[in-house]
Amino acid sequence: MEADPLFGRPWKIAGRFDTFEGADKKRKQLSSNKNLQVKVKKQKTGFVVKGRSAMGETPKKEKVRNNLKFYVTELKDPHFVLEKFFVEGNKLHNDGTIKIPHTIEDISKVSIYTTKIYDKYVRQ
Repeated sequence: MEADPLFGRPWKIAGRFDTFEGADKKRKQLSSNKNLQVKVKKQKTGFVVKGRSAMGETPKKEKVRNNLKFYVTELKDPHFVLEKFFVEGNKLHNDGTIKIPHTIEDISKVSIYTTKIYDKYVRQ
Protein backbone atom coordinates (compact mmCIF):
# COMPACT_ATOMS: atom_id res chain seq x y z
CA MET A 1 0.00 0.00 0.00
CA GLU A 2 1.42 3.36 -1.05
CA ALA A 3 1.48 6.26 1.43
CA ASP A 4 -0.70 9.28 0.68
CA PRO A 5 1.66 12.20 -0.19
CA LEU A 6 -0.93 14.67 1.17
CA PHE A 7 -1.27 12.97 4.57
CA GLY A 8 -0.40 15.40 7.33
CA ARG A 9 -0.44 18.49 5.10
CA PRO A 10 -2.15 21.36 6.94
CA TRP A 11 -5.56 22.69 5.95
CA LYS A 12 -6.05 26.48 5.76
CA ILE A 13 -9.34 28.10 6.72
CA ALA A 14 -11.04 29.68 3.71
CA GLY A 15 -14.07 30.98 5.59
CA ARG A 16 -16.53 30.63 8.48
CA PHE A 17 -20.28 30.50 7.96
CA ASP A 18 -23.42 30.38 10.09
CA THR A 19 -25.29 28.06 7.69
CA PHE A 20 -24.32 24.95 5.77
CA GLU A 21 -25.70 26.48 2.57
CA GLY A 22 -23.26 29.41 2.76
CA ALA A 23 -20.34 27.08 3.52
CA ASP A 24 -21.33 24.69 0.72
CA LYS A 25 -21.53 27.59 -1.75
CA LYS A 26 -17.96 28.59 -0.84
CA ARG A 27 -16.83 24.92 -1.07
CA LYS A 28 -18.28 24.62 -4.60
CA GLN A 29 -16.62 27.88 -5.62
CA LEU A 30 -13.22 26.69 -4.39
CA SER A 31 -13.71 23.16 -5.79
CA SER A 32 -13.60 24.55 -9.33
CA ASN A 33 -9.82 24.70 -8.86
CA LYS A 34 -8.60 21.13 -9.51
CA ASN A 35 -5.34 21.78 -7.60
CA LEU A 36 -7.22 22.37 -4.36
CA GLN A 37 -8.85 19.98 -1.90
CA VAL A 38 -11.80 21.55 -0.05
CA LYS A 39 -13.93 20.38 2.86
CA VAL A 40 -16.71 21.72 5.10
CA LYS A 41 -16.60 20.95 8.80
CA LYS A 42 -19.35 21.41 11.38
CA GLN A 43 -18.25 23.25 14.49
CA LYS A 44 -20.01 24.14 17.74
CA THR A 45 -21.19 27.39 16.24
CA GLY A 46 -21.54 27.24 12.48
CA PHE A 47 -19.43 25.75 9.72
CA VAL A 48 -15.88 26.23 8.50
CA VAL A 49 -14.53 25.74 4.97
CA LYS A 50 -10.96 24.53 4.73
CA GLY A 51 -8.69 24.00 1.75
CA ARG A 52 -5.24 22.71 0.91
CA SER A 53 -3.15 22.09 -2.17
CA ALA A 54 -3.87 18.78 -3.91
CA MET A 55 -0.37 18.77 -5.34
CA GLY A 56 2.32 16.64 -3.70
CA GLU A 57 5.04 18.42 -1.78
CA THR A 58 7.73 20.01 -3.87
CA PRO A 59 11.10 18.53 -2.96
CA LYS A 60 13.09 20.77 -0.67
CA LYS A 61 16.46 21.91 -1.86
CA GLU A 62 19.37 20.51 0.07
CA LYS A 63 21.10 23.15 2.14
CA VAL A 64 24.59 23.97 1.00
CA ARG A 65 26.89 24.09 3.97
CA ASN A 66 29.72 26.36 2.94
CA ASN A 67 30.50 27.96 6.30
CA LEU A 68 33.22 26.43 8.45
CA LYS A 69 33.17 26.70 12.26
CA PHE A 70 36.43 27.03 14.14
CA TYR A 71 36.91 26.88 17.90
CA VAL A 72 39.94 28.37 19.67
CA THR A 73 40.61 26.46 22.90
CA GLU A 74 43.21 26.13 25.62
CA LEU A 75 46.25 24.25 24.28
CA LYS A 76 45.24 20.60 23.61
CA ASP A 77 42.01 21.02 25.59
CA PRO A 78 38.92 21.06 23.31
CA HIS A 79 36.61 21.41 26.33
CA PHE A 80 37.53 24.99 27.22
CA VAL A 81 36.58 27.27 24.31
CA LEU A 82 38.16 30.74 24.31
CA GLU A 83 36.73 31.99 21.01
CA LYS A 84 34.78 30.71 18.05
CA PHE A 85 34.53 32.06 14.55
CA PHE A 86 33.00 31.25 11.20
CA VAL A 87 34.73 31.28 7.83
CA GLU A 88 33.06 31.29 4.44
CA GLY A 89 34.26 28.11 2.77
CA ASN A 90 34.03 29.62 -0.72
CA LYS A 91 36.15 32.61 0.28
CA LEU A 92 38.78 30.38 1.89
CA HIS A 93 38.88 28.21 -1.21
CA ASN A 94 39.17 31.17 -3.59
CA ASP A 95 41.66 33.25 -1.57
CA GLY A 96 43.71 30.45 -0.02
CA THR A 97 44.10 32.36 3.27
CA ILE A 98 41.88 34.49 5.46
CA LYS A 99 42.80 36.92 8.25
CA ILE A 100 40.55 36.65 11.26
CA PRO A 101 40.43 39.36 13.93
CA HIS A 102 40.89 37.85 17.40
CA THR A 103 41.66 38.79 21.00
CA ILE A 104 44.20 36.03 21.72
CA GLU A 105 47.54 37.51 22.80
CA ASP A 106 49.77 34.46 22.23
CA ILE A 107 48.44 32.14 19.54
CA SER A 108 51.16 29.58 20.23
CA LYS A 109 49.34 28.70 23.49
CA VAL A 110 46.02 27.72 21.89
CA SER A 111 44.59 24.93 19.78
CA ILE A 112 42.13 25.39 16.93
CA TYR A 113 39.45 22.79 16.31
CA THR A 114 36.68 22.46 13.75
CA THR A 115 33.58 20.31 13.58
CA LYS A 116 33.78 16.93 11.91
CA ILE A 117 32.42 17.03 8.35
CA TYR A 118 33.56 13.73 6.84
CA ASP A 119 33.34 10.20 8.24
CA LYS A 120 36.95 9.49 7.35
CA TYR A 121 39.99 11.74 6.97
CA VAL A 122 43.04 10.54 5.04
CA ARG A 123 46.47 12.18 4.96
CA GLN A 124 48.68 11.85 1.94
